[in-house]
Amino acid sequence: MASTRPNWALNLPSGPTWYERWWDFDSEHDIADFAWTVIGGDGAEQCAWLGSIALNDEAFGAVLLTNDDNDNDSIIGQLKVESLKFALGKTYYLSARLKLGDATQCDAMFGAWIRDTVPLGGTDGASDGVWFRKDDGDTNWDAVRAYNAATFPDDYTQENGVATADTSYVILTIRIVMDANTAGKGTITYYTDGTSRHTAGPTATIVHDEELALGFGIMNGEAAAKTLTVDAVGYIAER
Repeated sequence: MASTRPNWALNLPSGPTWYERWWDFDSEHDIADFAWTVIGGDGAEQCAWLGSIALNDEAFGAVLLTNDDNDNDSIIGQLKVESLKFALGKTYYLSARLKLGDATQCDAMFGAWIRDTVPLGGTDGASDGVWFRKDDGDTNWDAVRAYNAATFPDDYTQENGVATADTSYVILTIRIVMDANTAGKGTITYYTDGTSRHTAGPTATIVHDEELALGFGIMNGEAAAKTLTVDAVGYIAER
């Protein structure tokens, strides 16, 4: 159940010492801020791609990602600029409101990671970042963090099944509180709909030496087009 408490009661920040940026996908300008990596279509040149990235008609705007209909076809959207870096003593919130078209036969993710073209599927992955991930064949949101990972997912720190995935809208939030004295250490908490699902820290290892970009994506888990609707994404960062 979604939290009914106001943001300040959930320990969310306020004040001029914070930087805040949101994308509501009520304009083509929001779509243009993201770099889109598409896998699909027929042949090496991805001819006859049948998917789409389009604004969706609903309150406050949304973007609807629709894959082509081959197994492992995918769409990844990631900001064109790596605008996050987790610094000593600072706090960060990453948040998205999104819904899956199929809760089981897909891979999906939301969070921030180093610019990477194919962070979903098989042995592909991002070397550094923090994110929620859902794997093909289950209905679980997993809590993932990576620091200088070379083998995926073996080098990830991952807590599986922190929340249940379905086809309703869910608010995914990751809070990162970096230690004030030791670089790369801190507390990271994963929330769904305002409820804490997993916390690691206060000495959890968190990427600190790379800039990261906010992103999300969906990959088919079978030969059928899967969708991801993203109502809004954004972050709040302590300056």
